Amino acid sequence: MLYNENLHEEEEEHLIQQIAEQTERGKIGWELTEYNPLSFLNEDKIDKNPAVICQSFSFEAIIGGSRFELDVMENIDVPSGMGDYTITLTRDETENYLKIEDALSFDCDRYECSPEEVAERFADSPIVRLCNAIIPTTLEQEDLEEVFTWARFFNEVGISAKLMNHPLTKFCEKLFDEHRLMDFHRCVLDVDYRKLLLNELAHN
Repeated sequence: MLYNENLHEEEEEHLIQQIAEQTERGKIGWELTEYNPLSFLNEDKIDKNPAVICQSFSFEAIIGGSRFELDVMENIDVPSGMGDYTITLTRDETENYLKIEDALSFDCDRYECSPEEVAERFADSPIVRLCNAIIPTTLEQEDLEEVFTWARFFNEVGISAKLMNHPLTKFCEKLFDEHRLMDFHRCVLDVDYRKLLLNELAHN
């Protein structure tokens, strides 16, 4: 596969779609190079960024003879509960450089909705398709237990009691403690499943 350096939005979307399809078919083998486990990132009041609970992955693959790097972050905003996927796809070649940065939330019109509506509104999104082709397989096949020897759910000071005690925060901290990474992946967009697990937590 050969791609032009300056891709327009539709071409970028088409490229991500192609890569997602080939990943689903097993024609692209992504190698996990870095994993940052489930953690709470505090709100940034200066830049007006909300607090998020996220996990992130870095991958490499050879596609059409070129090395591609893919960074993926999946997160849930606190307290809104909005789920999001963010990707950065890079081909670091001097003569054929490519960098695509995209997220569900970049599509402001479609993302202007309730948390329950995100999955349906983005059901045809190449980003969702790519993430769902890579993340579950990675979580099933990779031995990620080692990260829990050093990882912490809270890594910052100055987090407000309101955010720390929010039901979503408590819920995701429990998922971290129990190493339920796949459940978090599913909960990012599947709000019905998230509510089911939240209800279980409330009764435990």
